[in-house]
Amino acid sequence: MSFAVRLSSDLFSVEAGSTVPIGIQIANRSEEADQFELEIEGIDPEWAAVPVANFSLPAQESAAEKIFLKPPRVSESLAGDYPFVVRVRSLNTGESRTSQGVLQIKPFHYISMEIGPKKGHIGPFNRRFDFALTVMNLGNTDHHLQLVGFDPEDACTFDFDNNPVAVSPGQQKEVEVSVGGKRPKWFSGVRLHGFTITARSLDTPSVISSAQGQLERRPLLSPGAAFFLIFVLLLGSAWFALLPKPPRFHMEADTMEAVRGVPFKVSWFASNANEVAITVNGRAWVSGNRTSADRTFLPDTAGTYVFEGYASHDAKQSPSERIVVSVKEPPPIADPVINQFKVSKTQVKVNEPFTLSYNVSPSVTKLTLSPTGEELNLKLNEKEITRSTPGVIEYKIVAENTTGKSVSASVKVTVVETSAANIIVFTASTSKLDVCPAPVTIAWQTATAVRAELSDGSHTIALDKDKIEQGSMDIVVNQTSTFTLTVYDDKGLTTRKMVQVKCPTAPRPNDPGGSAGGAGVDPNPTAPRSTSGGGH
Repeated sequence: MSFAVRLSSDLFSVEAGSTVPIGIQIANRSEEADQFELEIEGIDPEWAAVPVANFSLPAQESAAEKIFLKPPRVSESLAGDYPFVVRVRSLNTGESRTSQGVLQIKPFHYISMEIGPKKGHIGPFNRRFDFALTVMNLGNTDHHLQLVGFDPEDACTFDFDNNPVAVSPGQQKEVEVSVGGKRPKWFSGVRLHGFTITARSLDTPSVISSAQGQLERRPLLSPGAAFFLIFVLLLGSAWFALLPKPPRFHMEADTMEAVRGVPFKVSWFASNANEVAITVNGRAWVSGNRTSADRTFLPDTAGTYVFEGYASHDAKQSPSERIVVSVKEPPPIADPVINQFKVSKTQVKVNEPFTLSYNVSPSVTKLTLSPTGEELNLKLNEKEITRSTPGVIEYKIVAENTTGKSVSASVKVTVVETSAANIIVFTASTSKLDVCPAPVTIAWQTATAVRAELSDGSHTIALDKDKIEQGSMDIVVNQTSTFTLTVYDDKGLTTRKMVQVKCPTAPRPNDPGGSAGGAGVDPNPTAPRSTSGGGH
């Protein structure tokens, strides 16, 4: 690997309209300087700013570059996670490296409402007025809005044709709201009632928007004519009031098929009554003087729930009303499954990056990596790790679902420490001789070595300190031999290289050296057949 690329983090969080810097670490591991090109893929190009797209990096050095991401503060910048890839390409070799990350856009909320017309009117014969309520979601998250109307005098009633209403980011919806008077007045002056429609998000209760309107109540008669009719009406009302009116009762549930553990509402309305009673499967559930209300019911077991209720006034009782709600078991939650967990290399050097790859089933909601203890991002499939200490490390992932059930998998990585001493050149003047014995020149060049040894397999000599970095030696080879150069760093760690010199398979006739034993590495490097100095 001539160079490596790593992001400063896997996850970058930002609010729409703000800027987040993406730190990128590039390490040039080649032996020469290189030119690099930097780009980002996977997200809207208008969100990204690359201050330095092309840069140079000397050999064996690293640099930190930055890319800035700024999603605009508009509804199109939806809240959520956006995986992206940073790609770095060498302009010298054409090689490219990538590193993955996730841009997390935080939610922002802005709900706007308008009501039209601003003013409506009702009278004795048109007791309700229909307003058009325009709801706009200018944020970047979905909202389910609960609409509520109120007025300071508590003189109005509100009826929405769609409540709650769901609005997506950037979406606009119109809701018809019918506003009427609670107590119609036939004989009174003109009254003007101001009211407010409020929308509260069921997903984020702190998000509220409101719109204001006016409702004008007009009478049937002027006050002068009203006095005459009042007298007549009082006589008729007195007679009518003496007539007994039977209580009435109505009850309904917002669903007839529910799921265990999911609440639903039961609402009721009673007229000509001062008390209501409701039972569930024969057991008392509601009792009191709340003649018009609703209540939430939470089914804790699956089965059939029978709601029965009635209203009463003194000794009179309304016919009972019955509703039946069927409650089912929730669908089962799948077990967590680890489809894959592997490592790119089972043996690496100290500070050499390696990659853990993983793949889990959709039922997994939490994935933890040990021994680091960090929680892995389920939207990514790999994690790059670098170890600074040698040893055998066992990496383990634990996958959990929403019920807490878990499975695990593990891999082992061996981290080895290598010598700082390098052998740059180690050669023989020839790899194959036509006749043996014959002289061969062995040459070498090293770096960062504090000690060096040369061996032919049977004899080993230690090179003088002034000849460790660069030198050569003439050796008489009697048979096929393998020469090994071993160099040591200041920690005692070694690096080796070998070179082989072959002799003919059979000695030539009348060859006095044909029966010689070995290559003859002179234990005394100052002997006449050995030379030292510049590289061969």
